[in-house]
Amino acid sequence: MLDNEIKLLNMVKSFFNCGLIIHSKEETVSFIIVDKDSIQNIIIPHFLNYSLIGTKYLDFLSFKKAGDIINYKEHLLYKDIKKLVNISKSMNTLVF
Repeated sequence: MLDNEIKLLNMVKSFFNCGLIIHSKEETVSFIIVDKDSIQNIIIPHFLNYSLIGTKYLDFLSFKKAGDIINYKEHLLYKDIKKLVNISKSMNTLVF
């Protein structure tokens, strides 16, 4: 199963032409992008053009808002870090 995930993540990495594939000790693999320019200039525009559906779309909007806060350097003051914390807490939540 892990081989299929690695192949898929390599395809995603190749498609976006950015990011890293990380193998962890727990037998998991992840695709990450830590380069702010790649996030702002590749990832966010892609998902603005090709929208996600449902709660993933809402998470994307939160992700974009967090990116905007960082891009405009609004996260440099302690009081403004709370904005990022609140955005983070609202993402990837399950509603039953």
